[in-house]
Amino acid sequence: MPDHEIWALVADETRARVLRGLDEGPHARRELVHRSRSPYLRATLARWHDPEGPFPESPLAADMRLFAFCLCDCLEAHRAAGDFEKLALLATRRILGLLDEEMSPRLRRIVVHRSARNLVRYPHRSIAAHVRNALHWKGLTGREH
Repeated sequence: MPDHEIWALVADETRARVLRGLDEGPHARRELVHRSRSPYLRATLARWHDPEGPFPESPLAADMRLFAFCLCDCLEAHRAAGDFEKLALLATRRILGLLDEEMSPRLRRIVVHRSARNLVRYPHRSIAAHVRNALHWKGLTGREH
């Protein structure tokens, strides 16, 4: 399967990057970038001391859930359009849990890799290499990197 048919969602609670194509070719730098619309959420999480710890139910939790819903909605639209066939998820534990709750069954079926890692700030090439290696070990790509 060509790498451009595999997309990767890299996310934390306020930012997400969708890598469209993991190869070094023309799709290598094509990304969709999403940010939470809640400046209060972004500011509060920037001061939060335990980024992987539990977060109390609050308006902030509702903002995170809405962000996860918007990400899933966007991915579902692209999946339905045939833009990709497989999806890798690399996100914080908290957002992975919210994505699981908000994801459609059809989108959930095409998830081929999940990793509780926050790689949002990494360069595209590092993230793509990490995903390619993980998929190679799972036998989902024929290329070794």
